[in-house]
Amino acid sequence: GTIELLDSPVIPDVYRLSSAYPNPFNPSTNVEFSILEDGYLNLNVININGRTVDTIHDGFIESGYYVRSWDATEYPSGIYIIQMSINGFNKTQKVILVK
Repeated sequence: GTIELLDSPVIPDVYRLSSAYPNPFNPSTNVEFSILEDGYLNLNVININGRTVDTIHDGFIESGYYVRSWDATEYPSGIYIIQMSINGFNKTQKVILVK
């Protein structure tokens, strides 16, 4: 999927990983996040065993507000952790896939 820059003239004042919606979800959920400063963003999906099962974004990103969907069609039901890491900021969030 593509990453969409939300149309906002305001630069975020913090790094944030907002609550995914919908959650629980099937088959996809939207992940909203804000980027304070340009940097290398790693946004992964991890299963309850701690294994990375998918990568939502891995690469350079500019500051701003973003929303990205994660399509879990090919993954089994269960709990997944969305993990955001950029410029020393780390945040995780639990999402539940129900099929």
